[in-house]
Amino acid sequence: MKENERKLTYYEQITYDKILKNPSFFIDSSLKDLAKVYNISDASIVRLIKKMGYKSLKNMQMDFYNKLELEKLMSINCEEGEDYSTKFLAKEILAYSIYSIIETNKNLDYKLMNDLGYKFVKSSKILVFGVGNSQITAKYFSTLISKLGLFSTYSDSIHNNLISMQFMTKNDVLVVFSSQLKTKECVKTIQIANKNNICVVLVTTIKELNEYIRADYIVNYSKHSLEYNNFPTFSSNVGQMYVSNILFNIISKKVDYYQAKIKKANILIDDWNK
Repeated sequence: MKENERKLTYYEQITYDKILKNPSFFIDSSLKDLAKVYNISDASIVRLIKKMGYKSLKNMQMDFYNKLELEKLMSINCEEGEDYSTKFLAKEILAYSIYSIIETNKNLDYKLMNDLGYKFVKSSKILVFGVGNSQITAKYFSTLISKLGLFSTYSDSIHNNLISMQFMTKNDVLVVFSSQLKTKECVKTIQIANKNNICVVLVTTIKELNEYIRADYIVNYSKHSLEYNNFPTFSSNVGQMYVSNILFNIISKKVDYYQAKIKKANILIDDWNK
């Protein structure tokens, strides 16, 4: 519920509920038609619109229209004869992907992400770990931040982790990508990091950890609840990639020499391609 919704009067709330019940009618109707159907005055609707934080009826209608279009894109409705067709599969993956990005963005902790950016820049060494579907993003993220001059290594092996973490200190960072944190390798890796006082960054869909492991930073992303038969799970992959790209851009803004280095690198690439 928006902050503005809490300030509505009883009759304004009833009107707003009618809008939510049939948003298509609200989007397509004039002020006079809305007043007639909702059985209130034009002025009452205008007052409601202002309370909801919109400048005009058109502004509110456009917002509702955009939300409806997003809902259509995120819905997975199989029409008759469309099951498992190329068109349906494309719509399905689109729905999963858009859902993950929208919901992840909605729940991002911006302060945590900003603090995490500073942590990465100040770290001596970064170990990025992921297994299964998550290893794709783990490798991607490690490669990205390496381009910024950060000392980052990627691992998809518990054996590599056990060895590497013996040479890590409290100034280093372990990043674990894991959707549900159900794999034994991820849990064991975090436990070893906890024992060695290594900073742990966990990118996951779960909100709280059990008593056996802890993470200094938990970055949450969202995946579609209906997606359980796919491998890899597309919405999970998209959510992880979205978070990785945001973190990369946050980190790049905190590395003083980044823009100058990138400009120089682009010149070298252009020269090479000539």
